[in-house]
Amino acid sequence: MIVVLFYISAVLAVLAALNLILQKKTMNAALSLVVCLAALSVIYFILSAPFIGIIQLVVYAGAVMVLFLVVIMLLDPFSEVVLRNHNRLWVFFSMLLGGGLFTLLAFAFSTWQPPADTPDIPGAARNTETLAELLFNKYLLPFEAVSILILVAIIGAVVLAKKKHPAGS
Repeated sequence: MIVVLFYISAVLAVLAALNLILQKKTMNAALSLVVCLAALSVIYFILSAPFIGIIQLVVYAGAVMVLFLVVIMLLDPFSEVVLRNHNRLWVFFSMLLGGGLFTLLAFAFSTWQPPADTPDIPGAARNTETLAELLFNKYLLPFEAVSILILVAIIGAVVLAKKKHPAGS
């Protein structure tokens, strides 16, 4: 079952990436990117990397894509998404396909057990706990330095983007 889900996710990611490249409307291309990122997240889960899968889904498919979509809507007023569809058969087929994919995902993840014979890789960050221990013990200083650097970059962007008012007003 997991192998089938892997192949479905891989094909979906490739098709969404092709649609992203070949799409003429920017809004549809951005929505294809969301589908591609979500399919990659499923692949990460299947490959026993739940932390990377969650980060992919929350940060990239969630936050970054919301930002992209807002910018596209603000900068390209002609990038409207047409939600009306006159063909009820297409709507039914889409709902059936989405429901089937959701059912397959739910079944695969509810019955999945990690393989018992997986060799342990010494020093590798295989799960969230190991990654957290490495990040907050061994790499604490670089982690904090990067967070301060990002904060300074955000403050600099706000200062540069701020409109300057004339001295007399």
